[in-house]
Amino acid sequence: MRKSAGKTAKFGEIDHQKWCSFLRGLHPQRTAACVAADLGAPVRTVENWLAGNARPNLFWFARALSAYGPEMLEASMIDPPGWLVEARRRAQRAQLERQLAELDD
Repeated sequence: MRKSAGKTAKFGEIDHQKWCSFLRGLHPQRTAACVAADLGAPVRTVENWLAGNARPNLFWFARALSAYGPEMLEASMIDPPGWLVEARRRAQRAQLERQLAELDD
């Protein structure tokens, strides 16, 4: 299949640097070890992702999405769609409500 005028779509594209920044922000210390533990992945595999030597395949990206939710996906996309932004907001709201409920107990 030919590419049209050498252009690629940017909508929905995952930016590897943004994805790694999200992971480093989530786990500032021992990022690779913590992410590997969250995903059940080998530490060396995660180190390769963070170093830019490899990118996660669909299996590991799905595991990351399951572990980190819509916030990870939105933070990783160049141009996240509105429905994803709203999903992330709903997830954050639910998390804050859980934290408030714990404080009330």
